[in-house]
Amino acid sequence: MSQLSEIYKTYSNTALLRIVQTPADYRPEAVEAAQKELDSRQLLPIEIEEAKIQLEAEDQELISKREKRDKIKNTLAEKGTGIIDYINPVMDENAGEDNRQKPPLIINTIAIVFLIISILQIVTQFYLLKGLFDNGKWDFSVVLFLFPIIVTPLASILFWMKKRSGWILLAIYLGFAVMGMLWMLFISFDSMFLVGSLFFTGTLWCICQEKIREVFNISIKQMYYTILLSIAIMAIILVGYFFAL
Repeated sequence: MSQLSEIYKTYSNTALLRIVQTPADYRPEAVEAAQKELDSRQLLPIEIEEAKIQLEAEDQELISKREKRDKIKNTLAEKGTGIIDYINPVMDENAGEDNRQKPPLIINTIAIVFLIISILQIVTQFYLLKGLFDNGKWDFSVVLFLFPIIVTPLASILFWMKKRSGWILLAIYLGFAVMGMLWMLFISFDSMFLVGSLFFTGTLWCICQEKIREVFNISIKQMYYTILLSIAIMAIILVGYFFAL
């Protein structure tokens, strides 16, 4: 008790008043020591009033800081939620009717993923591309090499813009990609190509869902024609190369 008394002698009137007025926040012996210290100071009524005013001002400042901090946290949370909602591939089935009528959010996710893929393709193949353009001698294999590099960014942007041509280009690219991955898996038995084929097949299945096709005004017949034609052309090309070797 004497140790608390010595410590509280250095406290201001406001600090002691805070302890006395909020006993739930302190141990009983601390509250008792603070009250004794206040009594020993024999404060005038005006001094007690000044301490109360200062205590209220400090409390108000704490409340103001807490409100500002909460506001910042809420703002960051809202912005973070907005970003997540923008790219979130899961549509909330419990959302309101207005939200259910909006384009599925997975469209944004797919567009962003394939735009990143297209950028990586250009960056990693930059010197090879430069060599091809400097050389100027192209054959059909060069066309096949350039096809995904040209189509992927164009399809990604148009798909993000909800353009019908974006869906068609992306479906064609995915059909070619699936066949290419399966072909590489067949000749190399590398599990990496199995993962790639599953990724492209899953994406193709995803964009063929009715909710997504409705956004791009793609009928079932158009969907089948686009996919089967791209797969058939790629199959013919691969078979031709196989027998040519």
